[in-house]
Amino acid sequence: ILRYHEWLFKVNFLARTIPLRSGDIFSQKRYNETLSNISKAGVWQSSNIRILEVPDSNVVDLVIELIPAKKFGFEASLEASYSAVTNTSNALAGNLFGVSTNFSLTNRNIAKQAIRMTHSIRAGIELNNRNRVNTSLINSTELSYRNNITLPKLLTPIPSINNNRNLKGETFVNTSLAFNNRLGLFNIQNINLNYGFSLKAKNERRWSFRLLNVEFSYLFNQTAAFQTIIDQNPFLRYAYNTAFILGTGASYS
Repeated sequence: ILRYHEWLFKVNFLARTIPLRSGDIFSQKRYNETLSNISKAGVWQSSNIRILEVPDSNVVDLVIELIPAKKFGFEASLEASYSAVTNTSNALAGNLFGVSTNFSLTNRNIAKQAIRMTHSIRAGIELNNRNRVNTSLINSTELSYRNNITLPKLLTPIPSINNNRNLKGETFVNTSLAFNNRLGLFNIQNINLNYGFSLKAKNERRWSFRLLNVEFSYLFNQTAAFQTIIDQNPFLRYAYNTAFILGTGASYS
């Protein structure tokens, strides 16, 4: 029996979240699992499960009380950092002071299925008071955008895994774009895209599979001063170059 003041979530999402079923033998394990699933969904402000005994019977009614959280969430932050370089052989930087701002907007309930999407923007500037290459006060600027999508269900190439009710997990799709302008030296763009899923097995074991991971970095507008630094420090070629990476991976905890 489902009662609501406003229809905010589809029934199939609630069915995946709540493993308790009418007519089943009461299980403390399923009771705790339901509370855990509700908490991890990230869309409820508060939750509670009341156990009501039915008189003159061996039956109990479970009343799950859920108060939804706000659909949208906004965050803003300001970061500052400082690093002092004492190594005189450092080729690219001196003493650095950086300031960056971060803004993020989260939609917690796309398509009424608790699909979360977060947009993040980061902008920063780095100041240099001892740069042997560029006399400008501004050392570098940075601008990046990141989009994270998390689906509270498994979407894998294997249908048997997707339909297995004993497997709990989520699917993620992450995209990021970044642009860095190192004044007087170079510009670099970075693009990253990855898709995968994580699933929770028995005894708190967790697997995470990154089925697709694409990374591309593009180095351009290289100045003569930067080329001179590369010639004098050949090892920097591995850190500053144009590269394309395509791969997959897995982790276990």
